[in-house]
Amino acid sequence: MDPHRTRAPSDQRTRVANALAELERVARELLAAQQSIAPEARVDAVELPVLLSFHGVDSRLAGEFRAAEADKLVALLRGRVRDALLNAVAFERGHVFCLRCESSRCGHSLPPTAKHVFAGYEETGRPDWVELDQLLLRRKDARLERLYGDGGDGAAPGGPRAPRELVALPLHRDELYGRLLPGFEEERFRCFVLGQLCVGWFVPQLPAHAGEPAPPPLERRDPRAAMALTVQLVRTESAKDGPLLGLNLVGRWPEAATKRLAPAVAAAPLEEALLPVLPDALRQLRREIAVFSGRGGSRAPGIGIALERLTNRCHALLRDAARDLEHRPRSEARRTGHANDRAREGGRPTHKAWEDARSAADDHLGWDTQEETIVVLGPAGRVHFFGADGRHVTSVVYPGQVIDQRKAKGRWVLLEPAKRVAFKAALPAPPPPA
Repeated sequence: MDPHRTRAPSDQRTRVANALAELERVARELLAAQQSIAPEARVDAVELPVLLSFHGVDSRLAGEFRAAEADKLVALLRGRVRDALLNAVAFERGHVFCLRCESSRCGHSLPPTAKHVFAGYEETGRPDWVELDQLLLRRKDARLERLYGDGGDGAAPGGPRAPRELVALPLHRDELYGRLLPGFEEERFRCFVLGQLCVGWFVPQLPAHAGEPAPPPLERRDPRAAMALTVQLVRTESAKDGPLLGLNLVGRWPEAATKRLAPAVAAAPLEEALLPVLPDALRQLRREIAVFSGRGGSRAPGIGIALERLTNRCHALLRDAARDLEHRPRSEARRTGHANDRAREGGRPTHKAWEDARSAADDHLGWDTQEETIVVLGPAGRVHFFGADGRHVTSVVYPGQVIDQRKAKGRWVLLEPAKRVAFKAALPAPPPPA
């Protein structure tokens, strides 16, 4: 009779429990040795697969197998403890994960000023923070002039100044990680950015402290009131739910805001409400990532073609959100009588809009390829913008160099003949002479 068959189940449990206790002691030693990686992190448990051999207990082959397997098990346990520490702080809301320091708490994880956005990782894995206007300039993005309003790109001194317009720039995963030197394997990233939006500049809406009224709004012309925001779509791991997708808002309150906010509010992670149009623009994105998350990781893959497909889908969602973010403020301004308000401003040539449009020569009728509006060039630097249906949007005065610049960059192109005819037909008839 096999003597091992006579052992009671309780004796077997005790022996296995003793073996587990010894493994736990080794795990605690490894955890204590690596805790400095993330001092603030707490690790409750790690999962460890164990391979057992059925070779003879006292055979030489069994001894060699156990020695080799013990080496592998210690190395695997060390890696699992390290991963658990790093995953505990991988998705720190309000911080970018630094690949160089493998942390979300290092000095590289936050933007240096309110106008900086995350532009991707440098060659060594350190986050690259760039002011939004410099990022647009680096990419030769024609929307740069929107950040300053019409007075920021060469308008006459003291002349009229249009309000600053919001710019939303989507960045693909490949743009964020493309500069990394070889050796940064995607499979090892604890916090993987699938894509992001760089949004700015805007004056944030200030939140209220608990039980207190909201602070008065910031002055929109105050240069210390504007900020930029990085909205990241992040993939991270959860021991309970598997891979998860989430939105991370990264930015700093501008100087003018920190002076009005309570310290607890200023130190808390940013909320979407600081930009009123942001929640609606991100609604579809949130719906889809809720479907991708969890479920054992099959819908939020970490490697291979499946990850490429997920990344491309996320980038498409981010592009849609960017268009929505830029369109909403302009459309809302038009719906609230933007053109009529501008007409009351003495510096705006709105009262000449219809007259200039009706008398404009063909080469003075253009199409704004970014705003998708009709451009009418009038005398004395007057520029009027219309919808294709003849609806007036706004009017400004530009110096000649700005008009030439927009033509040269291809932002303003000649209006097609068919559109010219339709536009002229849609204009209201001139009033009868007095």
